[in-house]
Amino acid sequence: NTVIENMDIHGVLTIKAPNVVVRNSVVRGSKESTGNACINVTYVDAKNCLIEDVTVIPEFSNDRQNGININQPGTIRRVDISGTVDGIMIFGDNVTVEDSYIHDLVRLATTTQSDGYTHNDGIQIQKGLGIRVTNNSISGGYNTAIMVTQDAGVTGNLYIADNYLDGGGA
Repeated sequence: NTVIENMDIHGVLTIKAPNVVVRNSVVRGSKESTGNACINVTYVDAKNCLIEDVTVIPEFSNDRQNGININQPGTIRRVDISGTVDGIMIFGDNVTVEDSYIHDLVRLATTTQSDGYTHNDGIQIQKGLGIRVTNNSISGGYNTAIMVTQDAGVTGNLYIADNYLDGGGA
């Protein structure tokens, strides 16, 4: 039930508790190429978070830094993400992304992809049930605006509506 508000966070924000609210803040990520995101909601106790009116813009771009990685139920609302590899990576159930702006993602040299460059998606859905993506503007991904896959498990009950989607090949 912690509220993080009106902060300028120079580093990674990792949520490990339930019902956390992050509001009216800027999160700038890490200098290190650790495979993390600027905001991580990946701990089992991090259920029902709300990330609202937050700007995610890395201070230092690197080939492994996404905007938000989330695998626990939660809501991402009115978030502005730019300068990351993927905007949001979802690999869990009951995640809502609404009224957000994901744009100007970075394509960087990397050793993790076969062509030697990062693969960029506005939103990448690896698995999850009950995911909602509504009323967002998503552009600037080299690969896709929204990628839906079942690489990590089953994806179902997915609702994508009323978004502006631009860029990428699929």
